[in-house]
Amino acid sequence: MCYGFSVLYCQDGSVKWICPDKSGDISHTDIINRADLDLEIYKSVFLRTFVRIEFSIWTDKSFKVDEHETLPAWFDFEDCVNSCRKLLHRVRPIWRKYQRIFSMNIELSRRIQDEIWNKYYNLATERYTAGADSEIDAESERFSNSQHFIWQQMYFELQNLPGFIEPKHDPLDDYSKI
Repeated sequence: MCYGFSVLYCQDGSVKWICPDKSGDISHTDIINRADLDLEIYKSVFLRTFVRIEFSIWTDKSFKVDEHETLPAWFDFEDCVNSCRKLLHRVRPIWRKYQRIFSMNIELSRRIQDEIWNKYYNLATERYTAGADSEIDAESERFSNSQHFIWQQMYFELQNLPGFIEPKHDPLDDYSKI
């Protein structure tokens, strides 16, 4: 399992990556699938054109070559570190900004739902409970729509950075996975 900011460092010196999921993780397998890279070639040290890299906690110090076998002869460690860190420094502030926005939106929605339940708490009859459920449902819909909007803004900001691989489907479908 890949944790944190995972990328593929390619033979040509480029770095390929995709949008992180809700927990801030990027799967190497998802990058490989999206980039249409051949996994059979990956198994050959002589033929593969990429190396898996991971920043498990989104920091320079967490840099790790995520390979369990011999690296290909073309691999340049210093160039890899520099290229990958440069990209991390561009992606991390965007990811952190939207993490804060997501968290604030979650907190706001929880407070609104608590207020709704508190409003109906003393009126604990079926009729009023149904009213609370209806308001909670409306708040849940508002929350879902706002999280979708936030995800969309983050996605559009990230997609302009170098090496970003577009999905083969509507990119906002990824939001439903979070």
